[in-house]
Amino acid sequence: MRVLYTVFILMMMNINVFANSINEVAINGKDTKAPIFETACKKQSFCGSNLNCWEGFAELSVKASDNKTAATELTYTYEIDLHKNGTVDIRGNSSNASGNYDLGEHSISWKVEDTYGNINSCSYDFSINDCKGPTPLCKNGIAVELEADNKKVALQATDFNQGSYDNCSIAEFRMASPSKGPGQTTPPVQDKLMFDCDQVGTHSVDMWVKDVNGNWDYCTTYLVVQSNNIQCDVDKEVATELKATKEDPTQSNESVSLRTSKKPLRFIAKDEHLNSGDTYQIDFRAEDINHVIGYQYTISFDQELLDFVELIPGALPGIGMGNFGLTKLSDGAITTSWDRNPEISSLEEDAILYSLIFEAKAETSWKEALTFASQYTRAEAYSSDYELLEVELDFIAQAIDSEHFEVFPIQPNPFVEETLISFSLPKATSLTYTIQNVAGQLVYNKNIEAATGYNEILIHQSLLKEPGVYFITLETKTHRVSQRMILMKE
Repeated sequence: MRVLYTVFILMMMNINVFANSINEVAINGKDTKAPIFETACKKQSFCGSNLNCWEGFAELSVKASDNKTAATELTYTYEIDLHKNGTVDIRGNSSNASGNYDLGEHSISWKVEDTYGNINSCSYDFSINDCKGPTPLCKNGIAVELEADNKKVALQATDFNQGSYDNCSIAEFRMASPSKGPGQTTPPVQDKLMFDCDQVGTHSVDMWVKDVNGNWDYCTTYLVVQSNNIQCDVDKEVATELKATKEDPTQSNESVSLRTSKKPLRFIAKDEHLNSGDTYQIDFRAEDINHVIGYQYTISFDQELLDFVELIPGALPGIGMGNFGLTKLSDGAITTSWDRNPEISSLEEDAILYSLIFEAKAETSWKEALTFASQYTRAEAYSSDYELLEVELDFIAQAIDSEHFEVFPIQPNPFVEETLISFSLPKATSLTYTIQNVAGQLVYNKNIEAATGYNEILIHQSLLKEPGVYFITLETKTHRVSQRMILMKE
C-alpha cells in the first residue's frame, strides 16, 4: 500500500506541473492585436468664450478597449499642434486633454498602448470658434437734407451706427433700404447708398454689422430724406414713386400719372388771441389725412409777432423732428414734408398731427401771425388716388370757456433728480399727463383725478430714460397745455 500511495503522489505532482506549464504558455503567449478606440476620430468644433476673443473650452477625451488588457491598464498619450503649424506644442499622458485653447484650428494625435506593447493611434482636427455674433445698435432714425449743388446725398452704413459692439471687434458695416424685415440671414453687398429727389420722404433701413470672425447681425431703423432747402421736381418725383397697376394684365407695367384735383388738403387749427410775452401752443389737425400719402409746404410766421420756441411731433405716423427744416427760422419759415408708410394704420379722427410752440412778441392772433405757403417748399399734397392736391390752413374760432386752467412754470427746470409740475383748476376733473422725448416717442403716460384749485405732479428722473429735452402735456376734456423740461446729467 505504501508503494501505491507513493506512485499516486508522484502522478499528481506531474499533473500539476503540466497544468502550470500550460497556464504559463497562455499568459506569456504573444498578443499582436492593438487596442480599439471606441470614440470616433473626427473633427470637433467648440464655441469660444462669449466674454473674450482669444480662447474657449474644448472637451477632448478618448476611450479604448483591448481583448487581453484591462481598460484600467491601457496607457494613453497625446500631442497637440496649436494652430496646425506643424509643431507639437502640448504633450500629455492621459485619455483626457480637455481645457481652454486659443481661437482657431488645431489638431490632436492620440496613442493608446496595451500591456503587450501594441499601439493604436487616432488623429483629428478641432477648432475653437467665435460663435457670438456682434451686437448691432442703430440710431433711432436720422434726417438728412439733399445737397443744393446736385440734389443728392450719400450715406454710409456707419452713419446709422449708435455704438455697435462685439466680444472680439467690428470689421465691417453694410446697409440696405428698404428693410427686408425680420429673419434675414444674408447681408447686403453695399456699404453706402445714394438718395435724390426721387427718394424724398421716410425710408426703412437695415444696418448690418460683421465682426472679425465673419459673424453678421443687423438692426432696423429709418431715414428721412428732406428737400427743405432746395426745390425738387415734385411732379416727376411723385409720378415716379406713386405707381399703380391697372386691372388689365397687358398694361401691368404702365404708370399712372398724377392728376390735379381742385379738392385741397385742409389743415385746421384753433385761432386764439395771443398776449405779448406769453407762450402758446398751436395744434394742427387735417381733414381726410387718411386718404393722403404725402405732403410738403412752408409754415410762414411773422417774426415781429412770434418767436419760435419748440416743435412737438404728434400722432401722424412716422413724423419726427427730421420732417421739419429749421434752417430758415431767421426768415420766419419752417419747411416740412412727410410721406406715409403703407404699413401704418389709419389715424383716429381729430388726431393732432403736430404742434408748434411760440412766444408772442406783441398782441396778435394765430390767424394774423401764421400761415402755410410755398415760400421755400411748394405747398402741395398727394392723394391715394394719385391726385395733386393744394394745401390750405383754416383757423376756427376758439370757443369761449368759463373755466380757467392755469399752468405754472416748471420748478426747477432744468433738473437733475426731480421737478415739480403745478397747475390750478376751477373744478375737480380727470387729467392725463403725457411725457414725450424730442422725437415724439411716448415715455410716460398717466391719468389722475385732479382736485379743485392748486395741484402738483412730482416728476422723478427715474421716469425718464436718459438726460435730454422732454415735453409734458397736461390735458383735460377742454384744455391741453404742453411744457418743455430738461433732465440734466448728475
